[in-house]
Amino acid sequence: VISANFFLEENLSNVDGTIYFWRRLNNPTGAGDLGSFYASYTEFGGVESDTSDEPNGFIQIGQGFLVKALSSELVFNANMRISDNIDNQFFRSSNLNENEKHRMWLNLTNESGVSSRMLVGYAEGATNDKDRLDGSYINDSDVALTSLINNEEYSIQAKALPFKVEDTIPLGFKVVVAGEYTISLSKMDGLFEAGQLVYLEDTFTSTIHNLSASDYIFSAESGDFKNRFVLRFTNEVLSIDQPLDVNAVAVFVRDNSININTGNIQMQSVIVFDVQGRKLLS
Repeated sequence: VISANFFLEENLSNVDGTIYFWRRLNNPTGAGDLGSFYASYTEFGGVESDTSDEPNGFIQIGQGFLVKALSSELVFNANMRISDNIDNQFFRSSNLNENEKHRMWLNLTNESGVSSRMLVGYAEGATNDKDRLDGSYINDSDVALTSLINNEEYSIQAKALPFKVEDTIPLGFKVVVAGEYTISLSKMDGLFEAGQLVYLEDTFTSTIHNLSASDYIFSAESGDFKNRFVLRFTNEVLSIDQPLDVNAVAVFVRDNSININTGNIQMQSVIVFDVQGRKLLS
């Protein structure tokens, strides 16, 4: 088999830092068809598609993959070949695998089988701008949970060390069907596994939720949102330079009831119409 890390190192000037593995089964059936067709991998780690296992750094025999070309050349050589034993261990490893990393994998799901996964964290050698450790979202699905760099979507994002508890990471979120969704932490390592709490800020409902303690369940309309969710590492009130969106109007379901939150704006009246324009409630 081929080491994905060694392949990327040998092609440093030929490809960007992301490998996309085709993971969708032929003629898929059921709700699993609602997510990405590709699993993503950088030297920071891997994110599976909704029908696959997380990439582990191996390019198996016969495994198809895509890269973004930076030149007209692509290098394959014997240095990339490694033995894949029963424990899937490397006999040697790249420098990044030996360096400091702190990672968390987040899932977006619903009861209909929608699934999207992302990886974000901190690593030695990473920057806060786009670099080879960041994996762009391939944008092959209308359902996605991503992290944002300069308002662009990434399935994998590695941020620069040192970690600061005041850091915030904006997230992208898009769905095609309105309904109830769940964002959860699927696994962590480094300082997050050691006890650093992770919070999810929902600016539409003025909520800061402890993801380390429980999943976040919310209602959403269909659409593409880049201003609703923010990952945080403290639940303290934001400074005056980073206010919650107190003027947003949010409608959501909680405890089988419809809730309307208008932030700091006093609500004068509520009128509910059906899709045919008939007034149901006022």
